[in-house]
Amino acid sequence: MDDFTYKMLSDGEVIQGHKTYKIEATPVAADRSQYKYVYFWVRQDVPVILAAEMYDQSGKKEREFHASGLKKVNGITGARHLEMISPLENTRTVLTIDDAQFNTGLDEKLFTPEALANSGADTHKKPAKNIH
Repeated sequence: MDDFTYKMLSDGEVIQGHKTYKIEATPVAADRSQYKYVYFWVRQDVPVILAAEMYDQSGKKEREFHASGLKKVNGITGARHLEMISPLENTRTVLTIDDAQFNTGLDEKLFTPEALANSGADTHKKPAKNIH
C-alpha cells in the first residue's frame, strides 16, 4: 500500500447495482510498478473491489479486472468469480472460487515471526545427487 498514493475520484458510479468509490492509485516511484496508474471501483457498503483498470507507462489500458458473485462467509465478503482481461493481448483469465473458509480457529501462535521462520525448516529438499 505504501508504494502508491491514492485519490478518490468519484463516489457515484454504479457497478452491478452497487454504488462505488472510484479510486486512483499512482505509484510513489515509477520504478516500483509496471503501471502508470490504476483505477479501482470499491463497493461503498462492503470493502470489495468490483472492478479495476491498469494503465501502462504510456497510458494504454493494459489490464481490466472484474469481480462478481459476492458471498459472505463468517462475516467476510468476497467475490467468487474473478476475471482479468488483457485487451492488448486479447486474453482473459477467469478464476471461480467454489468454496472459501474464513476464521476457522487457527491458533494465532502459528503466525508469529518465529513460527513462520521455522515452518519451512523441515521442508527443504536435499541436494540432488550428481548422476554421470
